[in-house]
Amino acid sequence: MDNELELSFAKIELLIGKKDYPAATDLCDSLLKDYRTRADIWSKRAFVRKSAGDIVGAINDTERAVELAPREPCYRWNRGRYCIEAGDLDRAIESLTTALQLCEAAGDTYYSEVSYLLRAEAYSRVGRVDNALSDCNHVRDDMTMWIGKYRVAKTDILKRCREARL
Repeated sequence: MDNELELSFAKIELLIGKKDYPAATDLCDSLLKDYRTRADIWSKRAFVRKSAGDIVGAINDTERAVELAPREPCYRWNRGRYCIEAGDLDRAIESLTTALQLCEAAGDTYYSEVSYLLRAEAYSRVGRVDNALSDCNHVRDDMTMWIGKYRVAKTDILKRCREARL
């Protein structure tokens, strides 16, 4: 990434921290005028939109990032977590499954564990208990993350699965 983009991304992060989402969005839009084919900028704007509460806009921008970089698992993972937040669980499962396939094909496990965790969450919410339990086998026992204001933890998924079997 060139220096101009690094500085712009840092400024966007500062604006998000100040909750100045309109200015952060404007800066992303300005960058997109010159860099329409940069998936990382689309992804950054998606994060701004998500932070501002526009989950549909975040998903749409992440779709564009996926189109531009179809072999990059991070954009599939982002789309998966945004879809979980939006309640589109089937789409989240599809996106996270693809992220896992891309990780495996590339021999890169960076997004694997979090993808398994989120896919287990989505599976557990749609009642696919066996799939959720299988995915939990790939996740550390203490694994926890947040999707918006919602906590996702392996322990909670396992509890939900046990309760579903009663």
